[in-house]
Amino acid sequence: ASIRDGDYAVRTGGDEFLLLLPGCPRYRVDAMLKRIIAMFRQHVRVVIPDDILPDLSMGASFLDNTAHRTGAKLIDIADKHLYNVKETGKAHARIG
Repeated sequence: ASIRDGDYAVRTGGDEFLLLLPGCPRYRVDAMLKRIIAMFRQHVRVVIPDDILPDLSMGASFLDNTAHRTGAKLIDIADKHLYNVKETGKAHARIG
């Protein structure tokens, strides 16, 4: 419900997902990731007991950089951003 027509959401394994957002500018990606995090937190408050506090972290990368020419490189960069976010212990998104 949070992505545009023509975008793709793919489960890559476990609790990790990949969003492919062709032609989406950085400012819209940032807003989309913040919206997804907010919707996740709202849903968690309604569905899961108060003593369990799951959260959500995200990483992103962009094809606009000439160093990011392959899908594998884009996924690797987004994955590094994701793990940097997880190391902080805070749920948010890192875009780069």
